[in-house]
Amino acid sequence: MYNESAIKHFVLGNQKFEAKDFEGAINEYREAIIAEPNYYEAFIARGLAKIELFRYGAAMSDFDDAVRLRPNEPEAYKKRGALNLELSEFKDSIPDLTQAIKLSPSDFELYKFRAEAKFNLNKLESAISDYSKAIDLQPDDAEIFFDRGLAFQEAGQYEKALDDYTHSIALDPTSALTYKYRGVLYYMLDQFTLAIADFDKAIELRPNYQEAYRFRGDVFKASEDFQAALIDYNRAIELKPHDHEALFNRAYVLDVLGNIPAAIEDYNKVVIYNKDLAEAWYNRAALHFGLKNYAAALQDYDKAAALAPDASTYFNRGLTKENLSDYSGAIEDYTRAIGLNPDDGDFYQRRGFSKEKNGDLKGAIADFKSALKAMPENKRLIQRISNLEKQLNSDK
Repeated sequence: MYNESAIKHFVLGNQKFEAKDFEGAINEYREAIIAEPNYYEAFIARGLAKIELFRYGAAMSDFDDAVRLRPNEPEAYKKRGALNLELSEFKDSIPDLTQAIKLSPSDFELYKFRAEAKFNLNKLESAISDYSKAIDLQPDDAEIFFDRGLAFQEAGQYEKALDDYTHSIALDPTSALTYKYRGVLYYMLDQFTLAIADFDKAIELRPNYQEAYRFRGDVFKASEDFQAALIDYNRAIELKPHDHEALFNRAYVLDVLGNIPAAIEDYNKVVIYNKDLAEAWYNRAALHFGLKNYAAALQDYDKAAALAPDASTYFNRGLTKENLSDYSGAIEDYTRAIGLNPDDGDFYQRRGFSKEKNGDLKGAIADFKSALKAMPENKRLIQRISNLEKQLNSDK
């Protein structure tokens, strides 16, 4: 047993810890350790106080000493493993938690903590196994069912995830977070009515739940109830003005509803908050193109092409260059689009038009013939080829 002086300082340390005087608690625990260098509980308690003051390295050192003093007791392993988990050192946390489980196999928190570490390392099946063991030991813990639901969802086992979210809600019907996650899963499964009901409940429980408004807006958007979607996106953006996802989706809705200036303004904000979102540049370019603001459209297509070069972006940039009378540039972009998607007749047709305008009649005829293979019933193409061949023969 420890000496009287050490115990006195330890008790004072606990009192100061309870009063949230963590610096004072650390000082008392230090005095206890000076009086009794093998005071295992004081090392653990001092480590916990240091965590409260964000002195993680020093806390880890105290837990190391506790493990050294009593290598066959689980508590120090548990605390060190939990600290590594908190610091996102997931690989480092697992050996300590595993050792603690060997020493204390009935502690459900150890399985829960180790499952969280495995989840973050994408070891989903092993994480699910640990969550299941934790549930066996503590079947009334709503949070573990929620966590296992997340793991099932990440593993693509959606029905099991729904079952766990539903069980978690039964145990804790006040969790807005669980309703939101179940709502998202219903949305992913195209069960829009159930998704909206869950987002409604999440918002009822937490009236300023920004993500619930955004996701409910997504469901309304997917079901083409654009006015309802706009209301939810407005609220989501009011609560979080820099939410680029809500702004991006609101821009789409505003476009559908015909408010092009407002849609462009939202895309302006999106590319400030997330400058690497190619789709935002692409969509804003399309709006500029529709307004015949071709110079602005070209700048946006340039940015979209740099971020995510695909056939559609090259094709639309080619159209933009055509409207700016840059036929050589248009031909280059159509050629890039054809390289990525050689079976699209529209690509050959547009390149043919640009070649014709650029004076390359042979090249235009060849492209129109390639387009005709994909669109054999296109009478306009047939007539175009005939006219160009006549023009080419008359020029000889």
